[in-house]
Amino acid sequence: MPAQAIMVALSVHSRAGGTTRRKSAAAATVAAAGMVWPLISQMNPDASTRALASTEVDISAIPLGQIVTVKWRGKPVFVRHRTPEEIKAAEAIRAARREGY
Repeated sequence: MPAQAIMVALSVHSRAGGTTRRKSAAAATVAAAGMVWPLISQMNPDASTRALASTEVDISAIPLGQIVTVKWRGKPVFVRHRTPEEIKAAEAIRAARREGY
């Protein structure tokens, strides 16, 4: 039911039986929400933009030590499958930063 129809139905009811101020305020809130919702909804990105927002890469196919370049939103993203030695070196750097070196 459109918001305008709700307001008309409530105004007719208020003349016939006399609704309270609280019911009128609730109806006005529902009507305002019904009118504002399309304005907020149109701000969402369209389907083509959402389709470009994500990309999937099968990282199990990348051999150890190799780098794969993937395009995301027209820009390159580099994915590297690190070796266990590279992972240990990166963790050592992180631990050293925590200790304040």
